[in-house]
This record gives sequence, C-alpha cells and structure tokens, in this order.
Amino acid sequence: MASGPEKQSLAEGVLRAKEAEAEEARRRTEGEGDKEGGEDKKGYKPLSKWQRRGYLFFAVTMVGGLVSNAVLFGENLN
Repeated sequence: MASGPEKQSLAEGVLRAKEAEAEEARRRTEGEGDKEGGEDKKGYKPLSKWQRRGYLFFAVTMVGGLVSNAVLFGENLN
C-alpha cells in the first residue's frame, strides 16, 4: 500500500469541497442568528396604505388588460 497521502478521485475532491462549503455556510448562518438575538429578518411586515393601493391598482390594470385583449382580439366569440 502507499505510505504517502491518499489519492482521491476528482469526484471525491469536488464532493468534499462542496461538503466543506455547505458546512461553513451552515456555521455562518447559525452564528448570525445568535448575534441578532433571535430576530428574524424575513418576517412578515404589513404593507402601508399606499403600497396596498399600488398593488391593487396594478392587479386591476393587469386583469383589465387581459380581459380587454381577450375580448378585442379573441376569435370566434360570436
């Protein structure tokens, strides 16, 4: 047997590198959670009055445009 360092295939090397990256990322995310005192940054935040109105206007405009195009450019609707 070889007494030197173990030879590993390219696939094994890539797999070990990916595992090390995943472990490092997991450690970083755990560390950030502890520093913030448990606050979740991605939690739900209610929309303001104007954001709600803007989204409503956008939705009505999109649906109205879709219906208008279906009526105007639709074939065989008679």
